[in-house]
Amino acid sequence: MTISRQTDAEVDERADLQLARTAELGDGDQSEREIIANLQDRLIQSEMAYAHLEGAIASSRRIGAAIGIVMAVSKVTEEAALGVLKTISQRQNRKLRLVADDIVLTGTF
Repeated sequence: MTISRQTDAEVDERADLQLARTAELGDGDQSEREIIANLQDRLIQSEMAYAHLEGAIASSRRIGAAIGIVMAVSKVTEEAALGVLKTISQRQNRKLRLVADDIVLTGTF
């Protein structure tokens, strides 16, 4: 099974289409329309949460790889390597994950 990650624009477009379909129900039972709208909203929220978690996992892996690089190059413990990443992040006023991306890309820090 393949799960694709949707952009926010794709999720928004899908939500608009689903709301339009709900409106097409016309003069039907109001509770049916409310149920469908609520289910669609829950689906959209779940898709957004999934995309967020997917990004967080990718960032965590890159940070872990960067910690490993710092450990190997500097011969320090995991905690010390994380401290190095935090220090670089603070001194450069950059997000830790972006610092980690650079270290993984270049192998230097």
